[in-house]
Amino acid sequence: LEDYEDMALMNLSRLLTHPERFVQPVPPAVLEEESDEPELILEAHLQRGHTLINALNLVEGQINSTEDFAVRRSDTIRNRLLYINMVISILSLAVATGSFVGS
Repeated sequence: LEDYEDMALMNLSRLLTHPERFVQPVPPAVLEEESDEPELILEAHLQRGHTLINALNLVEGQINSTEDFAVRRSDTIRNRLLYINMVISILSLAVATGSFVGS
């Protein structure tokens, strides 16, 4: 974006409509004037690219947060099931011990 000559030559519509302005050597004032529009267009596209990258990073963060939430939720459910299994095992042990003692 710093080379005025390259930027001026990117302005193809001006190059086709006013080729006399681009006869070598092109004066620096013409190069600077003709490089403004392509530079603005490229900077706008660069800004749009940065915006899209930021949006994608935000979505990635939201996905990771949702994944963490789902993992924690499934861990909680698994722990509850393990607790219920342990309570049932203790009750079974108590019933088996009661029937062993009673027989």
